[in-house]
Amino acid sequence: MGFDKATLQVAGESVLARLIARLDSPLGRPWILCRSAQNLEIPVGSVAMHDVSPGDGPLVALSQIAIQPSSAPVLVVPCDMPDLPFDLGSVFAAAQASSAADAVLVRNQGRREPLPVLLMPSALRAIAEAVRLNARRADAWHGAVAIHDVDAEAIWGEQAMRSFRNVNSQSHLTT
Repeated sequence: MGFDKATLQVAGESVLARLIARLDSPLGRPWILCRSAQNLEIPVGSVAMHDVSPGDGPLVALSQIAIQPSSAPVLVVPCDMPDLPFDLGSVFAAAQASSAADAVLVRNQGRREPLPVLLMPSALRAIAEAVRLNARRADAWHGAVAIHDVDAEAIWGEQAMRSFRNVNSQSHLTT
């Protein structure tokens, strides 16, 4: 989009700050993918991942997280969804625990969304391998791991449509 959507303002705070405040969960603070982590106020304990290859899509961005050493689940959210549900982390953690899946994704309006996602270390390895093989489709790693889909409409009802919308400009925040 040519700018960092994490810096857009919602009710006097940046989208990044709003997401971090909304999504504290049993998994810890989420990792947030954004165009640039520079010049952003990032609270202690939060991780804003600088997208070193903007425009290449979510798979390449996720691969940046895959190179970070982690033995814990990683909740990753995009910086352009400021209205994600407060309980997203808890819902994802419960879904993962009940299914033993390698990853948890949202299915919204019948479509599996690439983000947000809860990734176990096995899914991070599958993402890294997909990128190593020059894959670019966001779902290139899906066949290599067990995925549990969370049905957004079943859990969050009518709010799901707004919760998982992408915001691409300041004017989108007022609609």
